[in-house]
Amino acid sequence: MNSNDPIIIGNEPATQQLDSTDPARDLDRELKELEVRNKEVELEIRKREALNSRVNAILWHSPIALAVLTAFVGYIGTLISWNLSRTDGKVQHDRTLALEEIKQRSLEKLEKDKLQGALILDAMRTGEKADKSKQAAANLLLLADAKLITLDESTLGKLRQRAGDVGPGLPSSSPVPELDNRSDDSVLASSIDPNHALRSASRSVGYLRSADQRGNAGTAFLVGKDLAITMDFVIDGSQQYELTLDDESAPRSYRVKFPPLISEPQGFALIRINGDPGSKHGWLKLASDAPKVLQKICSLQTRGSAQQLAVLNVANCRVESVYENEFTHGCSTAPGAAGGPLLTEDGKQVLGIHYATFRNKRSALRSDLIAKKIQKILADY
Repeated sequence: MNSNDPIIIGNEPATQQLDSTDPARDLDRELKELEVRNKEVELEIRKREALNSRVNAILWHSPIALAVLTAFVGYIGTLISWNLSRTDGKVQHDRTLALEEIKQRSLEKLEKDKLQGALILDAMRTGEKADKSKQAAANLLLLADAKLITLDESTLGKLRQRAGDVGPGLPSSSPVPELDNRSDDSVLASSIDPNHALRSASRSVGYLRSADQRGNAGTAFLVGKDLAITMDFVIDGSQQYELTLDDESAPRSYRVKFPPLISEPQGFALIRINGDPGSKHGWLKLASDAPKVLQKICSLQTRGSAQQLAVLNVANCRVESVYENEFTHGCSTAPGAAGGPLLTEDGKQVLGIHYATFRNKRSALRSDLIAKKIQKILADY
């Protein structure tokens, strides 16, 4: 074999096999494929630009499309403005409520301090007794025990030491606490609209007095078929008391069972009544929620007889201040009203029990707290 002859592998020369894997040819092929793809991309971009141009032409030259777009943009702007104004309004409202709450608390504290100061001054009135300092100390201890004034333990200890065995009491020359001299807005309960809940509620409110008419007297109201609530001081220890209820036909008296089921000094008394009067006259429900400042209320009471009186739809008849165990109110009262219920404006629930009028301040115990104390007993009803 001549050394210049090509080497044959199979049917192809060896030189052709080497040419098929030439790197230069592979690069040319890849460049051509890349060029084709670039042209395809350019064509797609031109198509999309043409489509966008047609859409823009329709939007900006069609009145309907332009109106829809304008309305949409306006709606979005209004929505944003509304949310902003709503947020600002809520912030302002919350700020106003916070300021009002602070103001109300300040006024309540001021009124409470004024009342406490007046009580202390009255307690210091001991006449010309030789042991007037001991008498004053005993009077202050009485007020503190009744939670009408607040004294720290150190002061209480000093007062107890000073009072010794002297009991509380005011001199005979001491002026009687002021009666309620504001306008009387009471009306006969029988004159209330028969459809108003307060009219039916009045049937459960009665006149509580000693059978011999020598003891104290006041108002009481039924909270069960044979249970009634009044103020502790209305029952002076006599065991001959009766509750007279008037259901607009004829007054009927029921004997009170002794001793009371609950009797808190300077607080409320829960008494049991013979004859199950609640079955005939119904009974009232104590509210579980605390009273709120400026809440409108109404009242039922007696004033020395079985005739029920009511105060309702009166601007001043509302909660004035709320404290830990009691609240003040603006409903008309008179001697004999102690123990009477103060009800929600609709007359359906008892918010408090009126117990005193002092220097034109009318006070009531909170019934939501009383309800918790007697809930086990009332559970049977």
